[in-house]
Amino acid sequence: MNAPHAHLAVADLGSNSFRLEIASAQSGHIERIDYLKESVRLGAGINDAGELSPGAMAQAWECLERFGERLRGFRPDQVRIIATQTLRQATNAKAFITEGNRRLGYPISVVPGIEEARLIYQGVAHLLPLDDRSRLVIDIGGRSTEFAIGVGYVASGVASLPMGSVSCSKAFFADGQLKSKSFQAARTAISTKVESLPESIKQAQWSVVYGASGTINAVTEILGGMQLSSQPITRDHIESLIAKLIKFGRTENIEFVGLKSHRKEVIAGGISALLGVMDALRIEEIYPAQGALRQGAFYDLLDRENRNTDVRERTIQSLQLRLSVDLAQANRVALVADQLFQSVAVANHRDKRFSRKLHWSAMVHEIGAVVNHTNAPRHSAYILQNIEAPGFSMEELQRLSDLVRAQKGRLKKFADLIVDELFAKQLFSLRVAILFCNARVDPDVSKVSATYQDKVFRLHIPPMWAAAHPNTMFLLTEECSQWDKSGYTLNIDIH
Repeated sequence: MNAPHAHLAVADLGSNSFRLEIASAQSGHIERIDYLKESVRLGAGINDAGELSPGAMAQAWECLERFGERLRGFRPDQVRIIATQTLRQATNAKAFITEGNRRLGYPISVVPGIEEARLIYQGVAHLLPLDDRSRLVIDIGGRSTEFAIGVGYVASGVASLPMGSVSCSKAFFADGQLKSKSFQAARTAISTKVESLPESIKQAQWSVVYGASGTINAVTEILGGMQLSSQPITRDHIESLIAKLIKFGRTENIEFVGLKSHRKEVIAGGISALLGVMDALRIEEIYPAQGALRQGAFYDLLDRENRNTDVRERTIQSLQLRLSVDLAQANRVALVADQLFQSVAVANHRDKRFSRKLHWSAMVHEIGAVVNHTNAPRHSAYILQNIEAPGFSMEELQRLSDLVRAQKGRLKKFADLIVDELFAKQLFSLRVAILFCNARVDPDVSKVSATYQDKVFRLHIPPMWAAAHPNTMFLLTEECSQWDKSGYTLNIDIH
């Protein structure tokens, strides 16, 4: 049975826990209807070589298989699976994700740190009263800490640092001993790392600071167990907790009422990180926030239902303006590419994820020209892989980068990419659209069509059109020779 259209699902694959939340969306409001959480500790399974251990991966895959069963019947556009720092960092993340996708039945999206920060801010902001106060939002996770500054629902500055409760605990408390000098060393190290934050965060003037999920939640639970108010969490609170941890002496001796057992191993690192952040940014008090990454992803899913509210559309437009793209040419190439893809992709074009990635790649295929017209596709690909692009996952940016890098020239260089038949169809649509628009005027392709079957692309072109466009026909003939060397075939039928 298909899930109702108003139901959405978001999974957060964090370093400590995997969480799946299912919610109903009514008139822009998100209401939880189901929640699953498993302590997977994927981040603790990274060895010195940066690899996830087989045991950690197996445990995580079993969890994803259970999540996949709960998600059966949901359409792809109703689901978002978000992975963060552990899978940004792990050297064998690709292997983990491939098997994870299979078990889940939905693609895992590894988001850049700044995108994680943006989503966290969205989640916090949507569960706060809407006012004009400037807010700093901090989320100390297992292996990364995110920062966002903004007013209302809009974050004006975001940043992410590769430090968190798991990494700090492994660096300073790996032997299980809770010594004063270890807390001081951890606090100093974290404070030093925070100094590398961009000035848009460090010099911002905020009215209130909110802490989201992870360590903040754990501290709130501990303070509640001690019958102390956590509204707000103060520097004195944190200092007193560190003093108690030192008295416990060892990790296994920690006995905080309200602290979950799986948090014992990482609470010392998390609290040290929190105090180091407060030191560096001169923060005296932090208010626990209700929303976080998952809530931000829910509202992002709602925004994606409409191109006018999808932040990725605004990101593409911003890139075009910042990098002086010829907007008329970008639009004409995108229009022709969209038409070609709908013809050759058959059923796949109904999944708007695929057609939109092609559309975006067409809209920014010339951004590399701002660096140098020579090797512009390579420059375009590099920019997409390295620029801040709110709304996009790392996989989406990689797909766009691959498409623009292969937009012209020898296809044999991209043999590993076009093994994916869907990618080959996107690439065919982009490359041929660029050729149809080579004169940089709107082409009349109303009587030109394309088909695909068994690795054979066909362009159907009327004789009069071919006679009127000799240069385009010459370019298309050369394109045929490239596809002939790629494992695919491109034929031109003139009739």
